[in-house]
Amino acid sequence: MKQSLNQTTLCLRAVLFFCLILIQGCKTSSPSTTKARVSPDQFAMSMKKVEELKDFISFQEPSICFARAFYMSLSLASEQIPSSAYFIFPQSPSERLTGPNGLPWEYHVGMMIQATDSQERMIFDPSMSGDPIVDNQWIPRFSHVPVKTAILPGSTYANSAIRNHNHENILLTNFEDMPKFKQVDIESACGILDRFIGSSSNSSGLSYTEKKDKLYSSTIKFVKDLDVLNKIDWGNLTNSSIYCGNQKIFSDHP
Repeated sequence: MKQSLNQTTLCLRAVLFFCLILIQGCKTSSPSTTKARVSPDQFAMSMKKVEELKDFISFQEPSICFARAFYMSLSLASEQIPSSAYFIFPQSPSERLTGPNGLPWEYHVGMMIQATDSQERMIFDPSMSGDPIVDNQWIPRFSHVPVKTAILPGSTYANSAIRNHNHENILLTNFEDMPKFKQVDIESACGILDRFIGSSSNSSGLSYTEKKDKLYSSTIKFVKDLDVLNKIDWGNLTNSSIYCGNQKIFSDHP
């Protein structure tokens, strides 16, 4: 019964957000410049998938936003839902964004999706908001300085090195145009999330070991689903395998 109520709540929240997006979209007369849209069902699925990640990913740890955003996109991609990584940087290299408890950030990143023909860019960042939030409401939560942005495919995995490159805003036309997720990036992100799994929320009631098991099993599912879709770049590996920290969790040759 509790699971049914939770699913109903998620669906209602998704419908509400989708309606709000449509209303906001009607307030602007300029046409949409992107075809990177998701349907109402995909929006609801996106909310569901991110809720599931909260069971084992630490959204309280302020230093691993890049791994979290990457995994949110990885999760959505396993359902063939396109997404973007929305990076925010201070315009001046000498300035910093302001994270939780005043922690200085060189940059911050959340996962972004757009619905229908709306101009609204919805950011998924549970470290800042329990629900998806419009980008122009999201940025002021951690920035009081002029900023610059980079919108990249959700399969982009980056740290502060991205600051040293010039990136155009890339909005995907559909899931088929989404670049492959690199095996080395999946391993890196999984290792980081594994390292901080002890600081993830206990609202799920899962033990430390159960959270690890869920991280591993979810990663395996994402990888298998995306491999079937030809969305994994295995690099120079002759045998497809995935490590999470020091633990080998997937191989096509057991």
